[in-house]
Amino acid sequence: MTAKLLLLALGCFVLSASSAKLDGKVYGGQNAAAGQFPYQVSIQLNNQLHCGGSIIGPNVILTAAHCVYNFGINQLKVVAGTTNLLAGNGVVRAVQRYVYHEYYKRTGNDMDYDIAIVWVTQPFAYSSLISQISMPSANSQTTTGPATLSGFGMTGPNSSPSPYLQWATVNIEPYTTCQNYGQYTARMICASVTGWPNACPGDSGGPLVKGGLLVGVVSWGYGCGNQAPGFYCNVPSYRTWIYQQCGI
Repeated sequence: MTAKLLLLALGCFVLSASSAKLDGKVYGGQNAAAGQFPYQVSIQLNNQLHCGGSIIGPNVILTAAHCVYNFGINQLKVVAGTTNLLAGNGVVRAVQRYVYHEYYKRTGNDMDYDIAIVWVTQPFAYSSLISQISMPSANSQTTTGPATLSGFGMTGPNSSPSPYLQWATVNIEPYTTCQNYGQYTARMICASVTGWPNACPGDSGGPLVKGGLLVGVVSWGYGCGNQAPGFYCNVPSYRTWIYQQCGI
């Protein structure tokens, strides 16, 4: 899951270096076990895999702004509680409404403020397969080191999105590494790993988890399966905004 594309299958990732933003899946990952990532959801667009997201409340999903921007709520639905989208055992919810950050522009290559909240029409019943992820405190520091990425996005540069939930361990990089990429801002973190597992199209909006906390939302990258890091919304930077929108 890399790219300068919007990673829409593990969230929404950007896969091309020049034109930016695609959708994708976890590249170089492995299949998840049932209940391993109970907070992971798939956001469907017109009944097709579109993005990922994370359950942060019984009826509240955190995802990327580019996953919902300019789409009608009737085009979207959320699937939770499954690691196989073909099995038909997921819990499906219609979308009641969504809000994306007011500073999100979706112009050119500007991916700053790429964060959104989606409310579903009926709360999810929590179980071993469905539950919410814990959130970091406002403006806490996201430390470098290993973190876990998951999603249904592409598994390689030329593949189709995967119906199977994938996951990989990536390494959150220091500011000095991330700042080498021109679109990086203080509201982002970047992560990569030797062997190149990363987010791909279809992963956009999906979770990056460290220490049991949702620290990142898949946003963009420079292609799928190369050595460039993937870029994520730094969740602590948005905690005040998230609380103002949904009380979480």
